[in-house]
Amino acid sequence: MKKNIVFLFLSIALFLTGCSFNVSNIEQTISNSSDKFITKADELSKDDYSVSKVIDGDTIEVQDKEGNKIRVRLLMVDTPEVHNVSTPEPYGEEASAFTKELLEEGQNVQLEYDIEKLDPYDRTLAYVYLQDGRMLNEELLREGLAKVVVFEPNKKYLKQFKAIEEKAIEEKIGMWSVN
Repeated sequence: MKKNIVFLFLSIALFLTGCSFNVSNIEQTISNSSDKFITKADELSKDDYSVSKVIDGDTIEVQDKEGNKIRVRLLMVDTPEVHNVSTPEPYGEEASAFTKELLEEGQNVQLEYDIEKLDPYDRTLAYVYLQDGRMLNEELLREGLAKVVVFEPNKKYLKQFKAIEEKAIEEKIGMWSVN
């Protein structure tokens, strides 16, 4: 009973002081949100590079403004292998071709980093953004040409990537079309 009186008193006090909660701002935020998980390049701090070579579906080589070449391993995605295997894995060639289609030599890209910047092979670990703001990592997942893989402690986009992967699996896209 005493708690109810205190609650009632506080509620009246808040009302009389003019405190209010603006629901319309929350509704506007919700209505502006999208179910796509693409992170726009202009919303994040990233470094600019020029594509010099596509190695395979999830590894590229870029060049910085000083001309230094840097090998980049896309974070949180794994495409089927085409190198260092006796026979390319199913959809490995398609993943490589897709990455080459999106990344022409000389094209500018932006790299976004997570917690750890290098892997054990001294490759830079990054999320790669195309000139139109799409993230290459997400596009590979969306096309069913990669699966989600976590390189601890880098897992910034785990929830978004898993949702994209699940949709590709449900729709039997790319490598998910094969049993």
